[in-house]
Amino acid sequence: MAIAKDEISGQYVKCSYLTSTIDQNSCQLTEDKTPRILELEAENIRLRVEINKLKKTEEALRLSEDKFYKAFHFNQTMMAFIRLKDDVYIDVNGSYAEVLGYSREEMIGKSVLELGVWVDLEERQDTRKQLTENGYVRNSEFKFRSKSGEIIYVVATTNLLDIEGERCLLTSLIDITEQKRAEEALRKSKELFYATFNANPLPMCIISKKDKTFMEINEALSKSSGYTREEMIGYSITDIKGWLDLNEREKFREVIAKEGFVTNYETSLLTKSGEILTALISGVSIIWNNEECYLVIHNDITELRRYQYEIARLDRLNLVGEMSAGIGHEIRNPMTTVRGFLQLLSGKDRFAQDKEYMNLMIEELDRANSIITEFLSLAKNKSVELKRQSLNQKVRTIFPLLFADAIKQDKIIEMQLGDIPYIVIDKNEIKQLILNLVRNGLEAMLPGGMLFIKTFKDDYGVVLAVQDQGTGIAPEVLKKIGTPFFTTKDDGTGLGLAVCYSIAQRNNAKIDIETGSTGTTFYVRFNI
Repeated sequence: MAIAKDEISGQYVKCSYLTSTIDQNSCQLTEDKTPRILELEAENIRLRVEINKLKKTEEALRLSEDKFYKAFHFNQTMMAFIRLKDDVYIDVNGSYAEVLGYSREEMIGKSVLELGVWVDLEERQDTRKQLTENGYVRNSEFKFRSKSGEIIYVVATTNLLDIEGERCLLTSLIDITEQKRAEEALRKSKELFYATFNANPLPMCIISKKDKTFMEINEALSKSSGYTREEMIGYSITDIKGWLDLNEREKFREVIAKEGFVTNYETSLLTKSGEILTALISGVSIIWNNEECYLVIHNDITELRRYQYEIARLDRLNLVGEMSAGIGHEIRNPMTTVRGFLQLLSGKDRFAQDKEYMNLMIEELDRANSIITEFLSLAKNKSVELKRQSLNQKVRTIFPLLFADAIKQDKIIEMQLGDIPYIVIDKNEIKQLILNLVRNGLEAMLPGGMLFIKTFKDDYGVVLAVQDQGTGIAPEVLKKIGTPFFTTKDDGTGLGLAVCYSIAQRNNAKIDIETGSTGTTFYVRFNI
């Protein structure tokens, strides 16, 4: 390139060595060639500008292709180009091939159907229909099959586009197989928990740690407590008065809050009907529906404690019986001698002034003898004469005596005898049993009260029931009923009911008690 002076305009211009006819010595332009040279120079400049633009475009395209290549092939998201007309893979990235267990070479050029990628072909048809209508599919969940046959769960976004005049699909997939497996494991775990929770024979509940409301209960708890699910779910433990002693409830809450669990905490619970249950309560802190809760289980041991008490009571009866058998006769013999001499001396004139005292001593000896007689009734090895007899007949036989006792106390007694079979009993012992129960019932009532003697048959066997209209038996007294020498009467011996329990045992029967503010019923259940 050189600079020359235009002779016409007097200005200096750039000259190209290739296109100008500049004189090499003077660098002067001839007058007839100047416009042509300028035209060629302008064209040269334009071409250079176009070349530069093209180079920049090519560089931008190269960079764009490089970015796309990296974004496609190095993306952790599964990506693939699929030809629409035949579902042939045009290209897939490494993630796509790896998740499905193939190499890229194994997939490119093969169709989706040929590789058996789709598990549900109906899903594939629905997807193609959506693509045709909308041109895209967003975040749809599908099941794919890997090379090994394993089911792969994916969330897919697919767009319909043109590549060199060919209709193709660009699909991006996110592998959610592990998430689905975790969800499935969680679902199975919940199903197992619910099955165990609801089918468990032990009463169970889940209580919110924050507001102490019942979040879940099982069928066993509903049956045990008498409350329905609707009456408990969403209500707090203060709304449902299940604890007999609120101090015990607070102790339980404090222990489980501190330790995180409680095992076999024995306490008394209340049912909806007011029945008192003895239960062993266990609890543990858990997370339920993303909330801190307590899983509480209680084991109703009311019958167990009742049996244990009954066994202990019978053991005491047996002990007293053994003692009575050993010493009862030894005490009676000297008492008989003393009584005989008192009768003899009371008939003599010199003791006439002391006759009143003599008679008092004789009465006390007779009373002591009566106690010893009852005492001997507790003997475990007492002989009994068991025969097949009518219980109704025994009640009818003794009824006049009982009716007379009731009249004296201004009370009413009534028989309600059902149709029952014969049972094997000792008639004398059953007579004593009826006398003791009826007289206790009469003593428990105020004048004008009514007492019923009933017989009937239930699932256990034949039942003798003595029902009074007294004020009921206090819980602390009920626990000691039948214990030898325990009495609430001022002049009682504490042997009457103990004798009844002993008689029941020897006659293959058991005694149950129902009591309340309107009266008490003693049930003697004879096993057939």
